[in-house]
Amino acid sequence: MKKIFLILVVSLACNSLSAQDYHYWSEQFGAKSDLLGGAVIAGVRDNSALYYNPGTLGFIEGNSISVTATIYKFQRTKIRNGLGEGTEFHYNRYAYYPQLISGMVDIFNDDRLKLSYTLMSRYNSRLRFNSRIASEQQFEDPEPGTEYYLGTFEYMNEFTEQWGGIGLGYRVSEKFSIGVTTFVSYRYQTYRNFVSATGIPVYDSS
Repeated sequence: MKKIFLILVVSLACNSLSAQDYHYWSEQFGAKSDLLGGAVIAGVRDNSALYYNPGTLGFIEGNSISVTATIYKFQRTKIRNGLGEGTEFHYNRYAYYPQLISGMVDIFNDDRLKLSYTLMSRYNSRLRFNSRIASEQQFEDPEPGTEYYLGTFEYMNEFTEQWGGIGLGYRVSEKFSIGVTTFVSYRYQTYRNFVSATGIPVYDSS
Protein backbone atom coordinates (compact mmCIF):
# COMPACT_ATOMS: atom_id res chain seq x y z
CA MET A 1 0.00 0.00 0.00
CA LYS A 2 2.83 2.38 0.84
CA LYS A 3 4.49 1.70 -2.53
CA ILE A 4 1.29 2.50 -4.41
CA PHE A 5 0.86 5.72 -2.43
CA LEU A 6 4.48 6.73 -3.11
CA ILE A 7 4.11 6.07 -6.85
CA LEU A 8 0.91 8.13 -6.90
CA VAL A 9 2.56 11.06 -5.13
CA VAL A 10 5.59 10.98 -7.44
CA SER A 11 3.35 10.79 -10.52
CA LEU A 12 1.34 13.81 -9.43
CA ALA A 13 4.50 15.78 -8.66
CA CYS A 14 6.00 15.25 -12.12
CA ASN A 15 5.85 18.29 -14.39
CA SER A 16 7.19 18.99 -17.84
CA LEU A 17 10.42 21.00 -17.62
CA SER A 18 11.93 23.10 -20.40
CA ALA A 19 15.24 24.09 -18.85
CA GLN A 20 17.52 23.09 -21.71
CA ASP A 21 19.11 26.00 -23.55
CA TYR A 22 20.87 23.89 -26.17
CA HIS A 23 20.42 20.67 -28.15
CA TYR A 24 23.04 18.76 -26.18
CA TRP A 25 22.30 15.44 -27.88
CA SER A 26 23.28 16.87 -31.29
CA GLU A 27 27.00 16.97 -30.40
CA GLN A 28 29.04 13.82 -31.01
CA PHE A 29 32.76 13.28 -30.48
CA GLY A 30 35.07 11.18 -32.60
CA ALA A 31 34.79 10.15 -36.25
CA LYS A 32 32.98 6.88 -35.53
CA SER A 33 30.52 8.51 -33.17
CA ASP A 34 29.73 11.22 -35.74
CA LEU A 35 28.80 8.55 -38.28
CA LEU A 36 26.78 6.45 -35.83
CA GLY A 37 25.02 9.27 -34.00
CA GLY A 38 26.65 8.48 -30.65
CA ALA A 39 25.76 4.76 -30.63
CA VAL A 40 29.29 3.73 -29.59
CA ILE A 41 29.07 3.22 -25.84
CA ALA A 42 29.95 -0.49 -25.87
CA GLY A 43 32.01 -0.67 -29.04
CA VAL A 44 34.13 2.46 -29.00
CA ARG A 45 37.80 1.69 -29.66
CA ASP A 46 39.35 5.11 -30.24
CA ASN A 47 40.34 8.10 -28.12
CA SER A 48 36.72 9.18 -27.71
CA ALA A 49 36.39 6.29 -25.25
CA LEU A 50 37.60 8.74 -22.62
CA TYR A 51 34.22 10.47 -22.93
CA TYR A 52 31.85 7.65 -23.87
CA ASN A 53 33.18 4.66 -21.96
CA PRO A 54 36.60 4.73 -20.22
CA GLY A 55 36.25 1.03 -19.50
CA THR A 56 37.19 0.29 -23.13
CA LEU A 57 40.50 2.17 -22.93
CA GLY A 58 42.20 -1.04 -21.90
CA PHE A 59 41.29 -2.64 -25.24
CA ILE A 60 42.96 0.06 -27.34
CA GLU A 61 46.43 -0.88 -28.54
CA GLY A 62 49.29 1.53 -29.18
CA ASN A 63 49.69 5.26 -28.63
CA SER A 64 47.82 7.78 -30.73
CA ILE A 65 46.82 11.42 -31.10
CA SER A 66 43.60 12.40 -32.84
CA VAL A 67 41.81 15.62 -33.74
CA THR A 68 38.13 15.63 -34.62
CA ALA A 69 36.48 18.78 -35.95
CA THR A 70 33.10 19.81 -37.29
CA ILE A 71 33.89 21.48 -40.59
CA TYR A 72 30.69 23.47 -40.53
CA LYS A 73 27.58 23.74 -38.42
CA PHE A 74 24.17 25.19 -39.23
CA GLN A 75 22.07 26.35 -36.31
CA ARG A 76 18.48 27.46 -36.88
CA THR A 77 16.30 28.77 -34.07
CA LYS A 78 12.68 29.88 -34.18
CA ILE A 79 10.68 31.68 -31.48
CA ARG A 80 6.92 31.67 -31.86
CA ASN A 81 4.66 34.46 -30.65
CA GLY A 82 7.61 36.50 -29.43
CA LEU A 83 5.76 39.81 -29.70
CA GLY A 84 2.18 38.66 -29.71
CA GLU A 85 0.05 36.09 -31.45
CA GLY A 86 1.26 35.26 -34.94
CA THR A 87 4.73 36.83 -34.70
CA GLU A 88 7.78 34.66 -35.28
CA PHE A 89 11.52 35.28 -35.15
CA HIS A 90 14.19 33.26 -36.91
CA TYR A 91 17.91 33.10 -36.33
CA ASN A 92 20.34 31.26 -38.61
CA ARG A 93 24.00 30.75 -37.86
CA TYR A 94 26.87 29.07 -39.69
CA ALA A 95 29.90 28.14 -37.63
CA TYR A 96 32.75 25.66 -37.33
CA TYR A 97 34.97 24.72 -34.44
CA PRO A 98 37.18 21.83 -33.22
CA GLN A 99 35.38 19.21 -31.19
CA LEU A 100 37.97 16.86 -29.78
CA ILE A 101 41.74 16.80 -29.34
CA SER A 102 42.83 13.66 -27.58
CA GLY A 103 45.70 11.26 -27.21
CA MET A 104 46.91 8.15 -25.48
CA VAL A 105 50.29 7.51 -23.91
CA ASP A 106 51.98 4.44 -22.51
CA ILE A 107 54.03 5.46 -19.47
CA PHE A 108 53.49 2.45 -17.24
CA ASN A 109 55.37 -0.18 -19.30
CA ASP A 110 52.24 -2.29 -19.16
CA ASP A 111 50.15 -2.98 -22.26
CA ARG A 112 47.07 -3.50 -20.11
CA LEU A 113 47.18 -0.06 -18.48
CA LYS A 114 46.34 2.98 -20.62
CA LEU A 115 46.45 6.71 -19.88
CA SER A 116 44.38 9.03 -22.06
CA TYR A 117 43.85 12.80 -22.16
CA THR A 118 41.48 15.08 -24.05
CA LEU A 119 40.42 18.67 -24.63
CA MET A 120 36.84 19.04 -25.85
CA SER A 121 34.69 21.89 -27.12
CA ARG A 122 31.62 20.51 -25.42
CA TYR A 123 29.09 23.24 -26.26
CA ASN A 124 29.18 26.33 -28.41
CA SER A 125 26.11 28.38 -29.23
CA ARG A 126 25.05 31.94 -30.02
CA LEU A 127 21.51 33.29 -30.27
CA ARG A 128 20.61 36.91 -30.93
CA PHE A 129 17.18 38.40 -31.56
CA ASN A 130 16.29 42.06 -31.71
CA SER A 131 12.92 43.09 -33.12
CA ARG A 132 10.23 45.72 -32.81
CA ILE A 133 6.62 45.73 -33.95
CA ALA A 134 4.04 48.53 -34.13
CA SER A 135 0.40 48.19 -35.18
CA GLU A 136 -3.17 49.14 -34.39
CA GLN A 137 -5.14 46.32 -32.79
CA GLN A 138 -8.38 45.70 -30.98
CA PHE A 139 -7.77 44.34 -27.49
CA GLU A 140 -10.35 42.87 -25.18
CA ASP A 141 -10.61 45.60 -22.54
CA PRO A 142 -13.27 47.95 -21.16
CA GLU A 143 -12.15 50.78 -23.46
CA PRO A 144 -13.90 50.76 -26.87
CA GLY A 145 -12.00 51.23 -30.10
CA THR A 146 -8.50 50.27 -31.18
CA GLU A 147 -5.15 50.66 -29.45
CA TYR A 148 -1.73 51.49 -30.82
CA TYR A 149 0.44 48.50 -29.92
CA LEU A 150 4.22 48.84 -29.58
CA GLY A 151 6.27 45.76 -28.74
CA THR A 152 10.02 45.29 -28.32
CA PHE A 153 11.84 42.00 -28.01
CA GLU A 154 15.55 41.55 -27.28
CA TYR A 155 17.16 38.20 -26.57
CA MET A 156 20.80 37.20 -26.40
CA ASN A 157 22.25 33.91 -25.21
CA GLU A 158 25.88 33.15 -25.98
CA PHE A 159 27.88 30.46 -24.28
CA THR A 160 30.85 28.20 -24.76
CA GLU A 161 31.99 25.30 -22.64
CA GLN A 162 35.38 23.58 -22.70
CA TRP A 163 36.18 20.27 -21.05
CA GLY A 164 39.59 18.87 -20.17
CA GLY A 165 39.86 15.28 -19.01
CA ILE A 166 42.23 12.49 -18.01
CA GLY A 167 41.30 8.83 -17.95
CA LEU A 168 42.79 5.48 -16.99
CA GLY A 169 41.82 2.10 -18.36
CA TYR A 170 43.00 -1.33 -17.25
CA ARG A 171 42.39 -4.56 -19.18
CA VAL A 172 41.73 -7.27 -16.60
CA SER A 173 41.30 -10.00 -19.20
CA GLU A 174 40.71 -10.36 -22.93
CA LYS A 175 36.99 -9.62 -22.48
CA PHE A 176 36.89 -7.43 -19.38
CA SER A 177 38.32 -3.98 -18.75
CA ILE A 178 37.70 -1.21 -16.24
CA GLY A 179 38.32 2.52 -16.42
CA VAL A 180 37.78 5.89 -14.81
CA THR A 181 37.65 9.45 -16.17
CA THR A 182 37.75 12.85 -14.50
CA PHE A 183 36.81 16.11 -16.24
CA VAL A 184 37.33 19.77 -15.47
CA SER A 185 35.03 22.18 -17.29
CA TYR A 186 35.06 25.90 -18.04
CA ARG A 187 31.86 27.68 -19.10
CA TYR A 188 31.38 31.26 -20.21
CA GLN A 189 27.86 32.60 -20.81
CA THR A 190 26.24 35.94 -21.58
CA TYR A 191 22.46 36.16 -21.30
CA ARG A 192 19.92 38.94 -21.83
CA ASN A 193 16.13 38.76 -22.19
CA PHE A 194 13.98 41.89 -22.50
CA VAL A 195 10.31 42.08 -23.54
CA SER A 196 8.26 45.28 -23.59
CA ALA A 197 4.63 45.70 -24.65
CA THR A 198 2.72 48.99 -24.63
CA GLY A 199 -0.87 49.74 -25.64
CA ILE A 200 -2.02 53.32 -26.24
CA PRO A 201 -5.71 54.05 -26.93
CA VAL A 202 -6.44 55.65 -30.32
CA TYR A 203 -9.18 58.26 -30.09
CA ASP A 204 -11.17 59.57 -33.01
CA SER A 205 -10.88 63.35 -33.07
CA SER A 206 -13.73 63.84 -35.56
